[in-house]
Amino acid sequence: MLRIVGACFLELGNDEVYYTFYSKFPQLSFFDHPPMVGWLIWLGTAGNTFHQEFFIRLFPIILGTLNIVIIYRSVLLFSERRAAVAAALLSCSSFYLSVIAGLFIMPDTGMLFFLLLAFYQLIRIVIKGEYSYLRWFLLGLFCGLGFLSKIHVLFLWFGIGVYAIFFQRKWFLSPHIYAGALVTGMLTLPVIIWNAQNDFVSFVFQGNRVSSGQNWHWDWFFKELGGSIAYNNPIVFVLIVITLFWLFRRRVLTRKLDRLILCTTLPVIIVFLFLSFQHETLPHWSAPAYTLLLLPAGVIFAKRIYIIISAFFLSVFVLFIGPIAVNTISFDHQNTLQNRLGRFDFTLDMYGWEDIGIYFKGIRERAEEEGLVKKNAQVLFSKWFPGAHIAHYVAEPNDVDYFGIGSLNALHHFSFINEQKQSPSVNDWHFYITTSHFFQDPEKNEDFLQFQLIEKFPVYKRSKIVEYVFIYRVRLKGAFDLQGHRGCRGLMPENSIPGFNRALELGVTTLEMDCVVTRDSVVVVCHDLEILPSLCDVEQPIAIFSLSLKEVQLYSCGQIANPRFPDQKKLEVKIPTLEEVIKFSEQRATELNRSKPFYNIEIKSIVDGAHSFHPTQDVFAQLLIQVLEKCDVLDRSVVQSFDVKALQEVKKINQDISTAVLVEEEVSPTKVIEVLGYIPEIYSPNYLLVTDSVVQFCHERGLRIIPWTVNDSAIVAELLKVGVDGIITDYP
Repeated sequence: MLRIVGACFLELGNDEVYYTFYSKFPQLSFFDHPPMVGWLIWLGTAGNTFHQEFFIRLFPIILGTLNIVIIYRSVLLFSERRAAVAAALLSCSSFYLSVIAGLFIMPDTGMLFFLLLAFYQLIRIVIKGEYSYLRWFLLGLFCGLGFLSKIHVLFLWFGIGVYAIFFQRKWFLSPHIYAGALVTGMLTLPVIIWNAQNDFVSFVFQGNRVSSGQNWHWDWFFKELGGSIAYNNPIVFVLIVITLFWLFRRRVLTRKLDRLILCTTLPVIIVFLFLSFQHETLPHWSAPAYTLLLLPAGVIFAKRIYIIISAFFLSVFVLFIGPIAVNTISFDHQNTLQNRLGRFDFTLDMYGWEDIGIYFKGIRERAEEEGLVKKNAQVLFSKWFPGAHIAHYVAEPNDVDYFGIGSLNALHHFSFINEQKQSPSVNDWHFYITTSHFFQDPEKNEDFLQFQLIEKFPVYKRSKIVEYVFIYRVRLKGAFDLQGHRGCRGLMPENSIPGFNRALELGVTTLEMDCVVTRDSVVVVCHDLEILPSLCDVEQPIAIFSLSLKEVQLYSCGQIANPRFPDQKKLEVKIPTLEEVIKFSEQRATELNRSKPFYNIEIKSIVDGAHSFHPTQDVFAQLLIQVLEKCDVLDRSVVQSFDVKALQEVKKINQDISTAVLVEEEVSPTKVIEVLGYIPEIYSPNYLLVTDSVVQFCHERGLRIIPWTVNDSAIVAELLKVGVDGIITDYP
């Protein structure tokens, strides 16, 4: 009952909330651990239907209760009922069993359950003499399922091997043990396959956590030892140590079982104690070994039940007082630095996040109304914790997308989740959230180009401020934006499906193209307002605005040699619609297993000219935006133009659309922006106009600068030196 209360009234801890994303983004395995913890969350929440903490923690409560039963039944195999009850009480007294694996949703939840089931089968094999394929199959099955929870369960097979080498060599002459090992091996395949596809990243990560260092650290050793004492309950730990001495000095159970328990527990404890001298270990890594020692401890102390009861009541007290302390007591409210308040308060891992999500809703709405961010702004974070809290409690309830910005070591499995998400646009502002409990200064984040604090607000416990939350808006330093000019004009017919296909194959970030409108209001992709004899099979120029789409596509293009581009392949192509180009590009990107491209679309309109070649700028802008909305690429599109009025009309229709102002003549950027009337996302001059001062001007104002059209590698190198954010080229 206390575990149920704790499950309901405690917010998820750092690890727990992180593992919920195993359920939301299922894979064969994950960066940190195998998939079982995600499966348990998925089952407990009915396929992610219920998001309350109780349902996320449902299986720890269920399996934690079954663990008590398994321990009780295991002891009954070799001792009396009183000893079984004592061992069951000891399991309830262990903080590791009752809280870490029995309340919180952790990889240990499934691992411990299957480990105890496997050990139950092992006892039947050794004590009851049930040396059958069924027992070894079940042992192998439960070890395999334990491995799918946490790879540490393989220590049981190591212990079995040690026992067999010293005391049961005849096992190696029987196929039974190999059959059991084969079953375990087969169940490890999902983890092995996923790791083989991802450079064995899980094993590298876990291996680095225990790799030997150069110096011996007694403080790390005492941290491991002290952690083991705390995790197991100090009273229980003392009983376990006494049990180990008894197992060495006299027969406690049977000679076979005493040896089996020592072989399967002592090596694990010794290994992690030794490793702790040279690497910071975590106490729950060795905790399963201490758990198995509860079985003989129940036998030894069955007649001293008052000791076990005192340990049990200490555990009950912790389970009772823990949720109260987390929700009422502050452990670091005296810190005078606002961005450090709560830094040493571990209870903030499980407190305040729901309130932060509620506050964020209002802040987001105001930021959108004031134009500080666009409606599709994402929430960014730079580390897996508290990133998982931010994604689960802040972003998801507010229907806001999130994205991790950082290295694999910082993001852990969020690096892989990022692959299933749309990368945040470098042209736009996004939210960045951090707290004083674990403050991550945006000024020190090398991925951010600009940042601005939008709001800071406190989190309270019983009227005391325990931490501050900082909501920033940030812009990312853009990855270099390689844009294929008119697709890939240097190699393929311009503004053609084959040209865009080649650009995608070459790996461009953005497809650059030009658009005009037909008589029947269809947006087509063509650089000129007329069909030209130099590009298509017409005798004289024909205004596209005078033709219907059907008439436009009667003409063949792409078969006339272009002396400026001798490598351009001759192909018969039609003038495509914008919708056709986008749909093709989206599908082709999927086929190429690459990220979806961005689109840089120029409105071809005559500045202050007659409208015999195109509709009015407001109508043109509306027609273009309708296509982008229909194709669902608005957040990956930039509208560019030399025509200031066209860009102004775009912003009138949708303030969130990114725009680029094209500049051909030598004029100051200040004047360009003054005439435009607002600061665009991109400043796009002729490459000959790019200077250090122009680049500095743009970056100081948060503009990206992407010049056109650069076809000389030496000039590209010079532009990179002055710091342009991308180039538009005919030869991507």
